[in-house]
Order: sequence, then structure tokens, then C-alpha cells
Amino acid sequence: MTEQSMKRKRILTLISAVCVQLCVGIIYIWSIFRVPVMEYFGWDSTQASLTFSIMLPLNMLGVLVGGILCDRRGIRPVVLTGAAFAVSGLYLTSLVSSANAALLYVFYAGLCGFGGGLVYASAIASVNQWWTRHKGFAVGLTIGAYGCSTVVFGAWVNRMLSSHLGVQGTFRTLSLIFLLVFAASVWMLRNAPDGVGLARSEAPDQAVVGQKQYTPQKVLATPVYYLLVICLVCLTAPYLMLNTTMKSFAVARGLTAEMAVVTVMTTGIASAAGRIISAWMTDKTSVQTVLIMLFCLALTATGVLFYASGIWFIAAIALVAFAYGGCAAITPLLAISFFGTKYMSSIMGLLIISAIIAGMAHPAIAAKISVDGLPSATTFIVMESIVLGGLILFQILILTQNRTRNR
Repeated sequence: MTEQSMKRKRILTLISAVCVQLCVGIIYIWSIFRVPVMEYFGWDSTQASLTFSIMLPLNMLGVLVGGILCDRRGIRPVVLTGAAFAVSGLYLTSLVSSANAALLYVFYAGLCGFGGGLVYASAIASVNQWWTRHKGFAVGLTIGAYGCSTVVFGAWVNRMLSSHLGVQGTFRTLSLIFLLVFAASVWMLRNAPDGVGLARSEAPDQAVVGQKQYTPQKVLATPVYYLLVICLVCLTAPYLMLNTTMKSFAVARGLTAEMAVVTVMTTGIASAAGRIISAWMTDKTSVQTVLIMLFCLALTATGVLFYASGIWFIAAIALVAFAYGGCAAITPLLAISFFGTKYMSSIMGLLIISAIIAGMAHPAIAAKISVDGLPSATTFIVMESIVLGGLILFQILILTQNRTRNR
């Protein structure tokens, strides 16, 4: 394969990964579907909220399973399976009526959520193999596209739901769009042949040359893995504890209802920026340094939020979202840094368990310590304590790792 041909395929792989990530990131626009679905099916708030509560863990499970299968079976069969699940899930959802509304949990939350996780894992695995150099930029762009889905689809889906299409027509239209995007893109997502990840003029990252390659079984046997999971859970605490009440909290801090909506949109943009910029920064410095910076950013922004109002509130909540997005972006790069490249897809899936734990634990904690449904002083003390604990733990982990390597 010539260098020019290799460069073209690498670029096409990245473009394809970005396109499919924009689609499967639709999981995060459920808040737009929520009210129209409640009205269409006659659901109450609890029934509607259950959809996302089912979809998010199944999506993370899809990432975990997808990562393992990419290492064992190859990328292409996994991404094809995930695409088929996502498209069929959306289309079958469009056929659900109020008489069998519970099937929404099966088709949208189940098939679409799990399938999206398979596609997510496959896209990152493919980009990781083809982009050996500038890996942080490529992976960051791929994961950033996932976060940008709310920006790309949000307003458009809202208009479709309000039009003659309604709930069923919107799901059917999305299934057609996904089918077209996947049909054009998934064929470029596959394993790179040995040695193709590098152009002849490029040199491998010296940080990983000669690095020990951990199998998933060995990863699960080392304390480092569990400490990393705890650190990632700690870093996401502020965003996940504030996310469910963000709009109401913004109004309580003096913003108008319109500006509160702008604040929510700003967090989506900030999260996407965090995914792209944080991963890109790992091309310039170590992933450990970037993670420490994200911890410090989250710690500072959470402290400012305790008193902030107006524009300072918007800025601080955006920085919290930036740190959250950055955490998601560097998770695959942490897998490589600590455990090697050979089984990156599987190990990334194992680290994604932190997102499942955080997604269930932090909102539950926030609900217990809130006052009148809004964050309290205790909420901020707990968030700051969790983030600070994670930062200290990660610093100890790095010092321990450095001492071990220097022996």
C-alpha cells in the first residue's frame, strides 16, 4: 500500500467515524423527546424518565461488549451489528402505539441504546488503529462528534416533533437518516493491516515502544484498574450531580428561562469542546497531565458555582461540562497509557464501567441531598470532596507507577 493510499484511507476512516458518532450520540437528546412522548403515550414523568435510565446503562454495556468483540472478532462485524441494531431500533420504535407503549423500552432504549454502544466502540477502535500518530487529535475528534450530536440534531428533532411528523414520523425519519449514514460510512471502519497505522515518514510514539501489553484478564487482576475506575467516577461527579436540575438551577441563580435554555445548550458545546481539546492535548503532553488538569478545572469550577450567578454561572457550568467531556475523551488514551495498545478496545470497555457507576450513583446522591429539588450547600461540599478525593488518589497512583517503573 502506497503512502498516499494509506493517508487517504486514514482520512476516510476518521470522517466515517465522525459521521456514525454524530448519529449514535442521539442518546443524549432524550430530553427533547420526553414531553412529546409523554403526551403521545399518555405517560407520566416517571415512565418517561425510565427510558433514559434504561438506555444509558445499556449503551455503556454496548461499549463494553463492543470493545471486547472488536479485539476478538474484528471491527467490521461489530460495527455492522451495532448499526443494524440502532437502525432497526429506531424504525421499530416508530411502530409503537399507546396500546403497547412499553415496547419503547425494548426498541429505543434497548436495541438503539445497545447498538449505539457497539458502534461507539468500533469507531474509536478503528481510528485508534489507523491513526498511530496524532492519536489524541483523531480520537478526540471522534468522541467530540458523539458529544456534538445534541447540537446537530437537537433543534431539528424538536421541529420535526412539532410538525405533522409527530413522534412516530420523527423516529421513522431518523431511522432512514441513520440507515443512509451507516450505509455510506461503516464500510470504512475496519481493522488496519499490520504496519498500516504508520506512514513511512512517521515514527511510533516512543512512550509506548516496549510497553507491557496487558490482557483484559490481567487488567482485572491489577489494583491499578480499580483505582483508575474510582478516579474517573470522581471526576464526573459535578456534571452528573447537576445535570438533571441544570435548567431549574440556572433560573434559581437569577437567569431568565430563555437564558437557562442557552445555558443548557452551552454545556453541550462545552462538553464537545472538552472531548476534542483534551484528547488533542495528549499529543502535546501526557494523558496523566491532562487528567490532572481536568480534575483541577472541575474542582475550581464547582467552587465558583457555589456563589456564582449570571454570566459567571454560565461560565462555571460550562467548565464543569468541559471537564466531563474531557474525561470521556481521554478514557481510551488512559487505557493505552496504563495497559498498552494491543487490547485497547477491550480495556476501554472495562474503563467505561466507570460511566455506568457514575451515571447511577451521582444523580441518586444529588437527589438525596437536594433541597426543594435544587442543589444545596451540602451538594457542593459533596461534589468538591469527591473531586478532590479523586485528584489525590490519581496523584498517588501516578507516584506509585513511576516508582515501580524506576526499579
